Amino acid sequence: MRSLLLAVLGWVSLHAADPWSEKRVAAAFGSFDYCLRVQRGEQVLERTRGLKASDRFEPCSTFKLPHVLMALEMGIITSTTVLRCDGHECHAAHGEIRLARAIAESCVGYFRLCARKIGKAREEAWLIRLGYPITTVHAPVDSFWLHGDFRISAAEQLTWIRRFYSEPLPVKGEHLDLVRELSLKTRTSGYTLHGKTGSSRPGPDGHGWFVGRITYPDGRVEFICGLVKGKGGDGQRVEAAIRYLLDGQGELEQ
Repeated sequence: MRSLLLAVLGWVSLHAADPWSEKRVAAAFGSFDYCLRVQRGEQVLERTRGLKASDRFEPCSTFKLPHVLMALEMGIITSTTVLRCDGHECHAAHGEIRLARAIAESCVGYFRLCARKIGKAREEAWLIRLGYPITTVHAPVDSFWLHGDFRISAAEQLTWIRRFYSEPLPVKGEHLDLVRELSLKTRTSGYTLHGKTGSSRPGPDGHGWFVGRITYPDGRVEFICGLVKGKGGDGQRVEAAIRYLLDGQGELEQ
């Protein structure tokens, strides 16, 4: 009886506070315009201010997830391939870098090199094959996901990220497992968070993404897409807001 009571109390404690309540989400995102979408089973919860789920923005580094899958499948890279990041083509001079670090540190230079080897025609063919929501690649081929007309909405991002984490894709299983594993952000006693950030160039109209999956100890899974817009808005701030909502830490800086 005592063990049953403890189990019930634990369940109540876990579920008593809704991390995605309107009040908590508004507090987490502060003064930014935002759109947060969380999918639980077939239900999608949406919290927005100043943005709509249909508003379209460049995917920025969230595009690394499908990008690395196609590069692995074409043999352009392996998990141990070393490429040299040119600091003039990236937000930082990463130097010689392998895939795991390129994803963790969001190295633009690494994936610009990959894109040049893939080329426009193969990029578009693989986008169709992977079921990515946008399939027309615009010049320049080594940065189309960062600026221009290659744009995606929060609604489309959520559909894609659920597919990426939960469905079999037309790639080798070891490649899909590798990329999913490399997208691990944090593991706590209360949840495991996988995902990818994406950030535009800084500015008053800058935007940032976080797309990913949350897995809970009781087996529940949620897929999430967060988007912010405004001065100082970037992917790291979206991720921080999501962590704050999940465990009370990492509130967005204003």
